[in-house]
Amino acid sequence: MKRLALVRRKPGRIVVRLPQAVVRPAPGTPRNAVETALQRLGGHVIREIGRSGLYLVSPGTNDIIGFLARLRSLPMVEWAEADCLRQSRKKFLPTDPLFTNQWSLHNTGQGGGASNRDIYAETAWDITRGTSSVVIAVLDDGFDIDHEDLNSVLFSNAAEVADGADNDGNGYVDDLYGWDFYDNDNDPRPVTTNENHGTAVLGTMIAAANGTGVVGIAHGCRFLPLRVFGEFYTDSDVADALDYAARTAQVITICYYLDPSETIFSAIRRATALGRNGKGCLVCCALGNDGVLRRYSRDLAAAPEVLTVSGLSNYDRRSWFGDFGPPVEVMAAAGGGSLALTTTDRTGTNGYNNGEYVVSDWRGTSAAAPIVGGIAALVFSVHPDWTGLQVRRALVETCDPVDWRAQAYTNEGKSLEYGFGRPNARAAVLYDRPWTDVYEPDDSLAQARPITDGRLQFRSLPAGDQDWVYFDLSHTSDIRVTVVSATGLVVTLYNSNLSFVAQALPSPFTILTRSNMAPGRYYATLTATGTPAAAQYGLHFGILNQKDQYEPDNSAAAASLIQPRHRQHHTFYPPGDEDWATFTLANSAYVEVLTLGEIDGDTILWLYDAGLNVVASNDDESGSTYYSYVAAQLNAGQYFIRVKEFNNDPLESYSIILEVHQPDDYEPNNTITQATWISSGQRLSCTLFPTGDVDWFRFTLTNDAAVLLLTDSTDPYSVGDTYLSLYAGDTNHLIAENDDGNSGYFSAIFQPHLTAGVYYLRVQGVGGYPDTIETNPNHYVALDIFDAAARFTNIALRSGGIVVEWSGDASWHYRLDDFDGSDWVTRTNLEGRVGPNSWVDFTPGSSTPTHWYRLLAY
Repeated sequence: MKRLALVRRKPGRIVVRLPQAVVRPAPGTPRNAVETALQRLGGHVIREIGRSGLYLVSPGTNDIIGFLARLRSLPMVEWAEADCLRQSRKKFLPTDPLFTNQWSLHNTGQGGGASNRDIYAETAWDITRGTSSVVIAVLDDGFDIDHEDLNSVLFSNAAEVADGADNDGNGYVDDLYGWDFYDNDNDPRPVTTNENHGTAVLGTMIAAANGTGVVGIAHGCRFLPLRVFGEFYTDSDVADALDYAARTAQVITICYYLDPSETIFSAIRRATALGRNGKGCLVCCALGNDGVLRRYSRDLAAAPEVLTVSGLSNYDRRSWFGDFGPPVEVMAAAGGGSLALTTTDRTGTNGYNNGEYVVSDWRGTSAAAPIVGGIAALVFSVHPDWTGLQVRRALVETCDPVDWRAQAYTNEGKSLEYGFGRPNARAAVLYDRPWTDVYEPDDSLAQARPITDGRLQFRSLPAGDQDWVYFDLSHTSDIRVTVVSATGLVVTLYNSNLSFVAQALPSPFTILTRSNMAPGRYYATLTATGTPAAAQYGLHFGILNQKDQYEPDNSAAAASLIQPRHRQHHTFYPPGDEDWATFTLANSAYVEVLTLGEIDGDTILWLYDAGLNVVASNDDESGSTYYSYVAAQLNAGQYFIRVKEFNNDPLESYSIILEVHQPDDYEPNNTITQATWISSGQRLSCTLFPTGDVDWFRFTLTNDAAVLLLTDSTDPYSVGDTYLSLYAGDTNHLIAENDDGNSGYFSAIFQPHLTAGVYYLRVQGVGGYPDTIETNPNHYVALDIFDAAARFTNIALRSGGIVVEWSGDASWHYRLDDFDGSDWVTRTNLEGRVGPNSWVDFTPGSSTPTHWYRLLAY
């Protein structure tokens, strides 16, 4: 936000926001010497400030800057600065009683989460809490608009009167508070007993700061409820709702799956390019909750025109269910760690529970997208004249990277797993960069700039200009080039020899798609059909489908090697493709193979032995999905996995996962008398197998110490659930227990003061709490012993917090010697303890970290 100067005249001095000069003479300089010098400059002393040697001075001139410069040049002046006239402003902290639960807005480590890994809501509220002129349209099922936390932030159509007439002439009669497109009436409230989703979506986004319940990130803005989804929905209803929203709202939020119909697609394009009288809306969509790699063709939430959102847990890691891949741009709180979210609930007995709030039980990317939509509304509050594309740029360019030491981020700051990362609300509302095309000059082939899969480039095209880009294909592919939030542009595609390949003309939007493109480099030019050209536009490149990296793998002879607990990402391309993989067991084991992938993918799965005899096969596991699962007890030997699409159709993305369950090398250690010795710094790779297995470990302390014991997955895609019990001496002296204290459902125990002696750790798998003991195919048990606190210097900090970090566990905190109240800065003298399992570890021979942890403090 620009801070405008305030000019106000008062007798004897000038106030221009920096109205008076304050001067402090060097020690020993008499006041009369200062006064004499000031008189020569045309000023005089008004009074001394206390007895500090500081003086309040009237400059005697309107040229405050020049007066200060002359004053600072005097030898007796130690320093001089303006006496600022400032607006009094208290820091805002919501009094809503459930705000302390809302780690999505202010993460203090609730539930053992990662402290300070949040969107910086409180510091953003010091700048703006949103304005009532900014409207967020929400397309969902019914909304409890009478809710105590929602009724005061409901949009009211001032141009409409409840008189049975269409007063504002928009085609909707008496649409004072939104519209019900499903039943075509003016009441967007829930109709059926299970319409609870829309009310929950609103809570973290816009719930009022009224001292009741929860608070939303954009609680100063207004929401426009549009009931679209019931048991079914029609494409035309969604399109009508989008058109309706685009006339009123700056932000449009959708948390339902949208089929890729051209009817809806064109309405999204109209909203983003032509909404708000040509300024464009920001459309924010939740991607999905399947935990799979996604591409663009199956869900309009992955369309280039929308801001695509996936989810984070309170450990500041991707939620286990959060979809990922090239379409994802930003991440926000969704649950999936030790805590879900707290939000508004439908009043009465028809909601998710009997009450007005869902307390720590709201999860999914439907929880994440509204938070991002709310941040966008705050940016619109500061910059009401900005385009939707400008606000989108502000959001993605101010994100804090997540898990950046373990994830590969491009030079432009985007990763496959996390997009640009977690939005920083404060940085977004402070973003005030003029629109510039950072890709210029790019007016010729020699100046062509690269564009990669999933990247939206923010550009401009003045009259007479042309933009050149290029992209590389490593495999045969189907591609799409999309012009976002602009009309009237032409895309022309050339191959590496500059031979013409294809051209897309505006109608009025420009989208170029091309199938079966050979590997190699391609060039594209952007030109305008008229003047003026595009002052702002987005250019997106996406690979819709392609041959995967394991091809050719269409037979047992060409099968790719798959390792246990490693997820292989595949495609079916071209139509009729099938994939083979192979693995070898050194010992007998219980084996599971499953496929997961894009929405509506349909696979058939076979497991063969070395003689290509079918061991197991499956299509549509349990009838609940279109993906497949097989399991079998296998002897040592080689085996093959074969997967194909049910109808031989192409499939943009799916994964093969192999889990091998067998006893670990430390068996038998099922009783305290068989406990395996573990020492500080060790990490023991373990399994819990067969069902009912428990593992015991023991260690010795020779003096008082702090101790960390933890379990975690050896592979980021593998799941598990452990329960830990720590004993002193024998099973009669239980010291501590933990369930789900580490990332995912793994566990950790931290004891700051243990005395010398022998200790025992019991590890079991959990299928209930903690009654049912289940298997875990892989995990490790780690021990760190900290004999004394250490003091570290020059620990690097960044806007998201400490560079060396762990995903968060109960009772662990950081302590900084200094914090500037608005952002993390580099400090020294950070107190804490560190152990061998508290730093990044690497795969032997690789520079890629496989897992990394938080620096432990106390």
